[in-house]
Amino acid sequence: MPSVEVTDDLAVPAGPQRAAGDDAPARHRSRPALMVAGIVLVAAAAYSVLALQSPIPSIAPDEYFYSQLVRGLAHGTGFAWRGEPLHQTAALYIYFIAPVWAAVSSFVDAYNASRVLGTVALCMQAFPVWLLARELVRPRLAVLAAALSLAGTWMLASSALATETLAMPLATTALCLTVLSLRRPSLRLDLLAVGFALLASWARIQLVVLGAAIVAAFALNALRAPRGRRRAALGEHRLVLAAGAAVVLVGLVAVLVHPALVGGYSEVIDYRPSLGATVKKLGLQLLELGAATAFLPLLLAAAAIASPRAWADDRSGPLLIVIWTAAVALALQSGFFIAGLGSIPTGIERYVSYVAPLLLVLLLVLLEQRELLSTRSYALAAVLALAYLLMPEPLQVGIEPAGWSLRHRLGDLLSLGTATTLTLVAVATVAVAWATTRRLRAVAATAAVAGMVLLVFAVQDETSWQRLIQVTRNFRAQALPADLEWLDHHSHGDVALIASGINPPQIAIEEFFNRSISRFYIPEGTTLQGRPVDGRTCAYHVDGQTGELRFDPGCPPATNRFYLHDPNAALTFADVRRTAWNPRAGRIVELAPGATPRLRALVEVPCPMFTWPGDSTTSWDTTPPPTDCRPGIRGQVWLDRPGRLEFRFAGGAAPHAVATEAAETRDIPPRRPTTVSIPAGAGSSAFAMSFDWSSSKPGMPRLLSAAIVEGGKRTPITY
Repeated sequence: MPSVEVTDDLAVPAGPQRAAGDDAPARHRSRPALMVAGIVLVAAAAYSVLALQSPIPSIAPDEYFYSQLVRGLAHGTGFAWRGEPLHQTAALYIYFIAPVWAAVSSFVDAYNASRVLGTVALCMQAFPVWLLARELVRPRLAVLAAALSLAGTWMLASSALATETLAMPLATTALCLTVLSLRRPSLRLDLLAVGFALLASWARIQLVVLGAAIVAAFALNALRAPRGRRRAALGEHRLVLAAGAAVVLVGLVAVLVHPALVGGYSEVIDYRPSLGATVKKLGLQLLELGAATAFLPLLLAAAAIASPRAWADDRSGPLLIVIWTAAVALALQSGFFIAGLGSIPTGIERYVSYVAPLLLVLLLVLLEQRELLSTRSYALAAVLALAYLLMPEPLQVGIEPAGWSLRHRLGDLLSLGTATTLTLVAVATVAVAWATTRRLRAVAATAAVAGMVLLVFAVQDETSWQRLIQVTRNFRAQALPADLEWLDHHSHGDVALIASGINPPQIAIEEFFNRSISRFYIPEGTTLQGRPVDGRTCAYHVDGQTGELRFDPGCPPATNRFYLHDPNAALTFADVRRTAWNPRAGRIVELAPGATPRLRALVEVPCPMFTWPGDSTTSWDTTPPPTDCRPGIRGQVWLDRPGRLEFRFAGGAAPHAVATEAAETRDIPPRRPTTVSIPAGAGSSAFAMSFDWSSSKPGMPRLLSAAIVEGGKRTPITY
């Protein structure tokens, strides 16, 4: 039995660090706290700098959704997206960053300030980790535990508007308090643990399972007690056990009866994945947790389940119970979600990373108390590492950064696949830990293993952050205007976006940084290609005889200003009073006051007027822009008098030809411009032109311009 000291009427196992602390002067006891504070400050500064290197949102649709919520809260318009109500029960994060959006007029500045604020909050999780670790290991190792809690890929959340930046420190605090309460039962600690779990759930609805995990941990802890004390052990947490079980039961019934209680995730209630699919995803989620924690902590935590000493120990036992109840709860919940969603072939790392800080604390406990794990335990951990042979290909870079980064750096270097790479790294971490703990003294072995874990984290972090920054910068430079708020600065008020056939990803980013888009119109009876459209959309159609735009009566235009940013279609309006154009932002058209929105031309261009870099889910670099084009032009014009259409082409490297509907063929000589004219009568006229090429590759002819010539007046056809 461990020795016991009596403090504040509570029996507390006397760890060596506590005895040393009692004899040390106050200034020595304050040094670890100052060191942890310094680590937090340095980490917050470093991650803020990294976060701001990523100039645009990287998590879709989450960041776009949260930006609309915080705008509505900050500016008093309610939770809505272009008039469509948004349901968000877990809104603590939105309240947390709302003051920034209320105080700062620029959405670019508000976005950056929110990320810095979220980074500071995320780094604060080092404090509860340190407060727990100092009860379990020596002071220097407790400081190391705090540092490790800020070293993994879960810190990538600081680059985004992400609820994890607030939910993770709250969840970590709840789990740390649960461990402390298992070690020295206290109603105050029980209530604090449950309270922080509720706050974490309010920040991110997924974490509602933490309450059930905490109740399960209190119940399972009784199994660690001698047979004669199990009832007493349950009694030490009877209030939370009874109240928690009742709340979990009532909450489950309430959600089943009223799914809207979980906000936007209410559709999950209707998921019906098979048991096999759910179990498979549960296993994958645990593997994701292992990759996120450099493999060794999770593998040793799994091996420790079979170690009676580890279960009985007053330090590792409570940690094991809390870690595994929380890990299984999170993996089961997220596994059910991913299996029901059906569109994600692998797992999602960030859904289970909340357990990572406690796994790192457990690792240090096991390294300091080497007698808790035998050689058989390390052998079992090595065998469990072989489970990574089941990891599916390919890893998704945005949702599996820990595993993907190792696959990218080591797998490519060694020409190995994902499963083989991760398995080798996992087995190697176990082998190194076993060898060092058997051959080196305790301090040296702990330093060596901690250094190995930090090395794995360094590879993961460097690769993941570099890739994130490179991809977002590439998109920013190649597809967006220099002024991210160009639309607000040139629109002179609200605008209605008119789409034709495609919704490019630029639109979501432009709406993210600009407040001007009040309506989003799509062609009646069609679905836009490209990125899914979030928020309320309205239908419109073009009157074939007059060219007038007819809008859904339930969603009329709120303005005489229209925003055009469709790469495949050129809409030219009549009665234009003012216009603004940017090659990467599109065109704003302001009509004369009271004018009926009417088109003069609607033209489907052969090649996209602008492109954007792709964002591969499995590779480092952005994919090249598409090069395929339509083999021709078609469209419709509405003229007040007879005229003609003029299309000017740049010649390619070889002769080519175009053909009009009248079967007339015009040659496009190489390396010189050529104008092709098509007559158009008064009123409505449709036209078509076909090419003998269908590519925008170098050496092919290019459409330089198009225009309507009517009564001696030339009107460019523009988008």
